[in-house]
Amino acid sequence: MFFLFTLLVIMLGNIFGQNIEVEHLFINNDCSNQSKIVIPYQPSSVVVNITGIESMPTKKNVNAHAWMEVWDKQGIYFKKRIIIDGQGNTSISHEKKNFAVDFCEDEWIGDKTTDIRIGNWVTQDGFHFKAFHTSITKGECPVSYKLYDKFRSTKPLNRQYPYMDYYSDDEIATAMSVDESERSEEFRARCYSDGFPCIVYLNGEYYGIYSWQLKKHRDNYNMGRNKEDNIHLDGMLGWNEIWGGNVKWTSFEVRNPKPKASKWTLLCQDGTNYDGDNPKELMGTDSPFYDSSDENCIKSAQTKSNILAISNYMNEIAEFETTYNNCSSNNKATALTELKEEIEKRFSMEWLIDYIILIDFTQNYDATKKNWQWTTWGEIDGHLKCYPNPYDMDATFGVVATTAFSLGTPQKSSIGKTTNTPARYVWDYYLNEMKARYAELRRAGVLSFYSAYSLIKDWVDRVGAEHYTYEAEKWPNMPCNRDSHINTNWKYTRVNKVYYSDYKTVWSKGTTYEVGDLIKQNRRLYRCIQANSNHIPEAKGSEDYWEDLCVKEGTYHEGEMVYDGYNSFYQFQVPQGQTITVTKDTCLSERADGLVNAPFEKFYNVYPYEGGVHDSLERIRNWIAKKVQLMDEQMNYKNEFVLGDVNHDGKVNIVDATSVTSYILNQKPNSFYEAEADINQDGEISITDVTSIVNMVLGK
Repeated sequence: MFFLFTLLVIMLGNIFGQNIEVEHLFINNDCSNQSKIVIPYQPSSVVVNITGIESMPTKKNVNAHAWMEVWDKQGIYFKKRIIIDGQGNTSISHEKKNFAVDFCEDEWIGDKTTDIRIGNWVTQDGFHFKAFHTSITKGECPVSYKLYDKFRSTKPLNRQYPYMDYYSDDEIATAMSVDESERSEEFRARCYSDGFPCIVYLNGEYYGIYSWQLKKHRDNYNMGRNKEDNIHLDGMLGWNEIWGGNVKWTSFEVRNPKPKASKWTLLCQDGTNYDGDNPKELMGTDSPFYDSSDENCIKSAQTKSNILAISNYMNEIAEFETTYNNCSSNNKATALTELKEEIEKRFSMEWLIDYIILIDFTQNYDATKKNWQWTTWGEIDGHLKCYPNPYDMDATFGVVATTAFSLGTPQKSSIGKTTNTPARYVWDYYLNEMKARYAELRRAGVLSFYSAYSLIKDWVDRVGAEHYTYEAEKWPNMPCNRDSHINTNWKYTRVNKVYYSDYKTVWSKGTTYEVGDLIKQNRRLYRCIQANSNHIPEAKGSEDYWEDLCVKEGTYHEGEMVYDGYNSFYQFQVPQGQTITVTKDTCLSERADGLVNAPFEKFYNVYPYEGGVHDSLERIRNWIAKKVQLMDEQMNYKNEFVLGDVNHDGKVNIVDATSVTSYILNQKPNSFYEAEADINQDGEISITDVTSIVNMVLGK
């Protein structure tokens, strides 16, 4: 009866499209009256219905009062009050926006909250719901986390998470001896996020596909909120912001410590309370408001001192780099050993190597200044050891998260190598160790075509084809599923992009601009040709200081470059042997400026205004296959195993076919490697693969 009823609900959904009656989904465990809710597994997907508000938040700090109903589609249901808010930086500009939810047990005050434990996640009372508006699958980010989780699973029991450096082996063995679902909260901390598909309705009407995700909460990093040496930094964390020693406090947030008022308060240099949404310099002993008898001042100054110490790590290491670079060949090995010892006192190279492999494999260019989370849990051998942790991995697998474009083919990249951040140490001094770790992950099947693509395919299957159809109908301007409107007479170079979010490129009075700087003014792009600080582009005489790079009326010849855009700007080139004439005709042009034959034929009326792409799962599939090849070349890895050799014994025989059959029947064959079992490379292991192995054995 349940099967027939569920089938009826699905059929009704197919008939009536976006107005599935979510309240009729199956329920056998109503948790609405429980203040502590446990979903013992990670749901395949959930259905959410938000009521009590007419529209979703369009900006941050709205703190709207609403209700949320949740069905996990396996019988668990609850309805709770929520405080809902816009979430994200770049994503808040998109038509379909992220949102954050805090669950309430009180009348939307937020003092009494609902504890929700999902699968092996830490217990939380609030979550993020990510829209991934520029992604066709909506799953690249959570899939990247799941791939990183596989990295973790290859480590010894006492190395599973970064904070384990601060526990004894006995403490870890005791904590990890129980099933994941029974572990204490501190050992459920992952230090990276995770997510599962969430189908969102607003007042019973379809709203969109989201990922229900863990936040950057201190609990997920096993942080002591009152400990001044349990530091979590989030934001712009490059050389100019922190690693150069001159800390730019407004560029990043100190997410921890975040003490309870009953303990102490984190203060700023001006004596005000620290606000992570509007970060300022922390209080030091040199503050005019510092009181040596006030614990708030003492703890704040110690936290600041710890961060300043971290900011000088690269300068301290530079002294040993100089010694290494200048020493004779006879002393090179000894100098390198000493240099690496100094690096490892300050940075966990074990986790930094894994981090670089992850972001290089997924080609996450947005991860070695912004988005990486840096943490420390205290001193080890006299230094606060720093650990990188991945976050916000939506610019992966060829997706360009901020724009309406995707990367059809991957690049042979070395992300972090040319940045003056701790990431370069991996490339400069730990390349052999990185290659060895990459080989270990490849042999374990963690970094393989099957490992990555099967996670993407699983995500897509969990969402369901009908919801992708509803998504396209609900959001017809979805950047990943629309025309580019690029004039085919021009060649899009795919380099030198200037995005709307590059706040430094918006002209600002008083800012000193150097020759070569690119800035935006009144929807045009300019290059500085003479250093200046107060000459606004387009003003009289500005042509002596600024060159207008945007397309305009005129004739362009082979090889000439122009920029075009509305809010972001992209470089185009005249193809070989061609000449392009741009004219102005407001009757023929669909552009506000009336240009005809410009690189963009028209713009969209929602952000991102420029371009579009009809992305697909097939594009991602081909991207991953090529990326594995490129990474193998880059890491000098030669795969010694062949498709069909699922037990890695060096031959393909009937034993392999039997093992795949057992795997399909949910049995656990010994020494089974999924990467070699997916014979047809479709991201699934099925009877088709068994047939393929049998044919191989028979020589067909």
